[in-house]
Amino acid sequence: MHTPPTPDREREAFEQFFSGDGQWPNSVERAGHGYKLQSAHAAWVAWQGAMRVDRKARKEAAETIERQDAELAALRAECERLTADLKKHKAHIRLTNDIITNQCIAMQSALIDQHHKGHEAGMVWIGNTLFGPGLIPDIGEALALSKTDPAQAWFDAKTAEHEAMRAKQDADAAITAQAQERTNG
Repeated sequence: MHTPPTPDREREAFEQFFSGDGQWPNSVERAGHGYKLQSAHAAWVAWQGAMRVDRKARKEAAETIERQDAELAALRAECERLTADLKKHKAHIRLTNDIITNQCIAMQSALIDQHHKGHEAGMVWIGNTLFGPGLIPDIGEALALSKTDPAQAWFDAKTAEHEAMRAKQDADAAITAQAQERTNG
């Protein structure tokens, strides 16, 4: 940031200018706080006015630059945060895609084995797909939900649990977004 000149430096700069870089020293001969030559005194008064305007303009420009630098820094930080979020979401999408693809391929393989080797062979694929990540259902819990149609009861109960979890996640995300808006606001 440019430091404004002191009154002594301003006067030295004026006298250097008005005397033609020292060629006419008599033109800036002082008389008290002013100059002997009325034209030099009038020029000095005008110079001081111009310097006040210049200082004010420089101060305003420096404040504007400082404010814009702060805004730019905030925007850069937000871009970095959004870039990190995007990277995380892309990784989640890829993982979700991999899971869905693997599940579909396993179910397709189960159908192929069921047609080729029988129902038991097809169910091995389903069991292995659930066993790997620890998703084998509790048959006793399913039977406790319904004696006549435990599979449908299990599906309905687990779907309702999942929807409740998603609703809570959505509500939490909305609260977080509102808090961020108030912070950034």
